[in-house]
Amino acid sequence: MTTSAPTERLGAVPATRHCLDLKELEHLPKDPSVLSGVIDGLRERADTELARLFDQKTPISELVHARAWVVEQLVIAVFETLIQPSDGLCLCAVGGFGRGELHPHSDVDLLLIHPHDQCLPTDTSEAVTHFVQVLWDAHLHPGHSVRNIRECIHHARQD
Repeated sequence: MTTSAPTERLGAVPATRHCLDLKELEHLPKDPSVLSGVIDGLRERADTELARLFDQKTPISELVHARAWVVEQLVIAVFETLIQPSDGLCLCAVGGFGRGELHPHSDVDLLLIHPHDQCLPTDTSEAVTHFVQVLWDAHLHPGHSVRNIRECIHHARQD
């Protein structure tokens, strides 16, 4: 069975041209410890390319959008590899990452929304733990929240 590359939300700016080949995300390993190594290697290669472009005086605005695009593809790929559709989770980018602007060393702020009234079922909770751990091990520095819809509404009203 063939899987498709992640769906892009952000548009790829010219600086992404040599940062990431989406075909490399098509057949990722499901073992979290192996997956984190693959994702870390792809992130490191993209960071090297973005640093090279910085040295060539590529506009910073293009580089922060390029970095957000690369990280988005990696995060989506990990999510689709480890989280089952039946888990009912919705992955949302928030903060600067949600705006499509990601500076080097910035946190990757994520919100995972679940449909359950109470706690996540054990298997879904374990999948979320693996998801976040892979992102940490790949040096993507996730900041994350896991909330149900009621909790999202409560926090939105407090903002």
